[in-house]
Amino acid sequence: MNKGTHYKKEDLRDIEFDLKDLSIQFISLLQKYKDQGIIDDEQYQQHAKTKLNFLQYLKNKKES
Repeated sequence: MNKGTHYKKEDLRDIEFDLKDLSIQFISLLQKYKDQGIIDDEQYQQHAKTKLNFLQYLKNKKES
């Protein structure tokens, strides 16, 4: 295996891990804002959808 490719795959895993963590934090923050009435359910769904889809993608990727 090419070392450059190997490092790139490791970097990609690190980036995915960081994005997973940020997505979870962001969803938690959105839920807090929704609970406090700062945003409504529609706004929550609009902003959380992409993050939830990304988390599902990572879960599916891990299972395959």
